[in-house]
Amino acid sequence: MRIGIIFYDDVEPIEVGILGTLSMARRIAPELSYHTISQEGQSVTLRNGLKIETDFSFAEGTSS
Repeated sequence: MRIGIIFYDDVEPIEVGILGTLSMARRIAPELSYHTISQEGQSVTLRNGLKIETDFSFAEGTSS
């Protein structure tokens, strides 16, 4: 199973917590994979100023 997590500028930092949940889920379902996606496939800045580099753009995320 593949999961895409969409991030955008000014998102609340608490939303990043899903990455920890998915990491734990992979321990019982190693076939699970997840990737981060943003509109342009570049870094996004969270509301607290933290920057996250994403894996794919919207266009790339729909093709794989």
